[in-house]
Amino acid sequence: MLEFFLDFACPFSVKQAVTIDALWAAHGEQLASLVSIIFHNVPQPWHPQSTAMHEASFAAAAVDPSKQGAFWQGLMAAQSQFSDEHCNQLSRLALYEKLAPVAEQAGIDRAAFLALLPSDGITQQMKWACKMHRKRGVHVTPTVFANEIEAQHVSSGWTVEEWMELLQPFLNGV
Repeated sequence: MLEFFLDFACPFSVKQAVTIDALWAAHGEQLASLVSIIFHNVPQPWHPQSTAMHEASFAAAAVDPSKQGAFWQGLMAAQSQFSDEHCNQLSRLALYEKLAPVAEQAGIDRAAFLALLPSDGITQQMKWACKMHRKRGVHVTPTVFANEIEAQHVSSGWTVEEWMELLQPFLNGV
């Protein structure tokens, strides 16, 4: 099992997620029955817009769970629009409005999406996500766990080939 702790506002998280998407595109059929992949939300306080981005992720999943992956991919693709310099003058509500087109492009109903932001249910999910990653000792993003053990040697700059080398024991049934 691979667990990825990612922050949507972190360019290194985006770089790693793009590589994992490429890994799955190239080798997913081979890996699907042997490796489970879980992505975890890790909002980082030094990126103030990160909170709104992760709240949006939970809202998107609440509106249509089948579209969560498409929303994550859209958010990663649009990450540069949500950099610190592009968001430092925006209110929380303005950030939600800026995130709504990403939800729409993922096939999520805009009105239903925005109706959940902010809400007590989304805030509770944020609290649980933060508690879980803190309990696991995750501080920076991206952080990767392989079979519940932090893989400290993993880099956001890894190639698909380097990931396949890490996954070789899974492929060999070890």
